Amino acid sequence: MAKTMGQQRAKSAWDNLVDVKNHENDDFKIGYRNSARSAAVLVMTAGLGQTLAFLRAKGKNDAASAHTWLYNHLSTWAMGQLNSDDEQRQALRDWMRRNFQMGQADDEAVDGRARLALLEWVIDQDVDVYRRATTETLAYLGWLKRFAEATLPQPDEMGE
Repeated sequence: MAKTMGQQRAKSAWDNLVDVKNHENDDFKIGYRNSARSAAVLVMTAGLGQTLAFLRAKGKNDAASAHTWLYNHLSTWAMGQLNSDDEQRQALRDWMRRNFQMGQADDEAVDGRARLALLEWVIDQDVDVYRRATTETLAYLGWLKRFAEATLPQPDEMGE
């Protein structure tokens, strides 16, 4: 059964939030909730590139950081949507091989690394692609934000 783009975004965002909700650390959940709630405003005021750079800087490539998780969720979704047909996917693979010295790495390895390369990719694209990436990221953030608000604890719920 075919799903609308909104349904696809919602499903992906929900799956990501389930993983966050199952995290054992409540401070992590609160950090993710706060980051998801503020990220869309940051994209609209500072831009997508600045927002992604901020998430990367705050996350410090720490796999246990809520900022890193949010960056990875956004990057995985947006890169999948913006490079969804065969021609776009091959162009992305070629770009990854040039810019990340991946040489003759197999397509699966290149695709795996590309899922997390949204920041590098958007700053190297033309303005139309940058706008598409921003629009798609904002649409996805809408779902992440709502699901985070509905399912993750708030700071004042910690004492209960």
